[in-house]
Amino acid sequence: MQGAQKGFELLLPALRKRDPSLATTVAARFAAVRASLAPYRTGSGFVNYSTVSPAQRRKLSQAVDALAEPLSRIGGTIVAR
Repeated sequence: MQGAQKGFELLLPALRKRDPSLATTVAARFAAVRASLAPYRTGSGFVNYSTVSPAQRRKLSQAVDALAEPLSRIGGTIVAR
């Protein structure tokens, strides 16, 4: 997540020029993933994944999947004419 977030932040100025709607969507999806992860934070890390129930894992997975689709469109959007 941190690497993807950093990459997004670096490309954000160019993305805002090309597709402001996509920039807004990706930012919102990152926020949703962070919100989904928040209950599992402990100190500077997170709880052990083995303690997360299947239903909780599914919810986390859905948030990440919702981010992945618009995130995958950034490169093509920025290099498109």
